[in-house]
Amino acid sequence: LDDIQVEEGEDLELKCQIMGAPIPDVTCYFTKDITDKNATKKLKSELISYNLETGICRLVIKNVSKDEHEGFYMVKAVNDAGQLTSACQVT
Repeated sequence: LDDIQVEEGEDLELKCQIMGAPIPDVTCYFTKDITDKNATKKLKSELISYNLETGICRLVIKNVSKDEHEGFYMVKAVNDAGQLTSACQVT
């Protein structure tokens, strides 16, 4: 994931490519404070799409607001071979 700036009212789209065998379980998280693990929350699955053929994982949030959506987003992929996490800051 790459850091991104979004204007209020626009749609936020974050994407990355995740490949693995066996196919990984993909989960996305959000936090205002990346140093506070208790503040991290799992994002609703309906915001996330993961194409098994291409490995493209997309997170789309419509009509963003600074108060609600500014912060750090993380994607975590886990399978029997291990895990990988990527993060970015949205301002």
